[in-house]
Amino acid sequence: MYRSLTVLAIIAGMASGCSGNSGNSGLPSPANAVTAEKNQLPPRAEFLYVGGAVLSQYAIGGSKPLHSAPATSSPFGALALDAHDRLVTGGVSGVSLFDAKSLAQIATGPGTYVQSVTTDPRGYIYDADCGGAIEVLPPDAKSVLRTIKVYWSTCVVGFDRDRLYANDGPVLRVYELEKRPGQVRLLRTIHKGITGAVALAFGPSGDLYVANANGQGGLISVYARNASSPELTITDGVDGPQALAVDSRGTLYVANDPPPAPRKGWVSVYAAGSSTPLRRIKQGIDTPYALATDSSNDLYVLNFYGEDVKVYGDQGATQIMTIRDGLKFPISLIVGS
Repeated sequence: MYRSLTVLAIIAGMASGCSGNSGNSGLPSPANAVTAEKNQLPPRAEFLYVGGAVLSQYAIGGSKPLHSAPATSSPFGALALDAHDRLVTGGVSGVSLFDAKSLAQIATGPGTYVQSVTTDPRGYIYDADCGGAIEVLPPDAKSVLRTIKVYWSTCVVGFDRDRLYANDGPVLRVYELEKRPGQVRLLRTIHKGITGAVALAFGPSGDLYVANANGQGGLISVYARNASSPELTITDGVDGPQALAVDSRGTLYVANDPPPAPRKGWVSVYAAGSSTPLRRIKQGIDTPYALATDSSNDLYVLNFYGEDVKVYGDQGATQIMTIRDGLKFPISLIVGS
């Protein structure tokens, strides 16, 4: 039952950074030192969120949940963080909103069998249930504001900056935000390199990564931000791709769960711009189902049959931690601040 939900793992750009110089040294002058100190915002704390029969929140580096919320009528499937410090979840019974700091439930919204959910910079919610339309909900999630009709069906949605990406059967549609909140218009349709999108991710330079399950093992297509043809196609190390993650260095991680089930699977690791695996992570892997990276470029792997989350450093070369407490039938995870 839980395994049948498609989990969108859109983890890219979770590491946020800023740079700026005043003169050659990059340091504020004495006259501006106080102003610079006042204007410098403290870094926001990152958290790991894992969904399933229980929704749990963890401090980065911790293995014990800070907060947990049990599922009532259906497991927590798709996860997304919005612009208002809220966690959006999607599942069989629709969309729910939680305070991202405390996991206090804020609201529930309409929808059924939500398989993928994402939010735009204004906090509007977009969800997909593998049907013929994408639902758009306002930030309070109380109603369906509008629907975006598609030709075939959409199971996977993701937002990067001001653009919505959604699979539609054998193609990928790209929409851009309009001035009216919650309104998008079709920018282009990507045909090349799309053979059945099952997961999306975005790189630090705005590159788009698409995992395709094509019946022949699968492939990963990589696109520059405004491109409609892939600049890179990856098949080596790809077999039954389930999820993607890209860290701040452009390292790509692919969760592979080849048939027939159950098989332990593996996570393939690729250096930026490479189509040959740097390594395959097999230690601690038991059906990898969702991936995420944090601002330190550590990798989080949710194991469906292992019922745990493994944490790896050094581009997957070192296993750091195993998280089991607070997990029950885990199927989704996300890292964010």
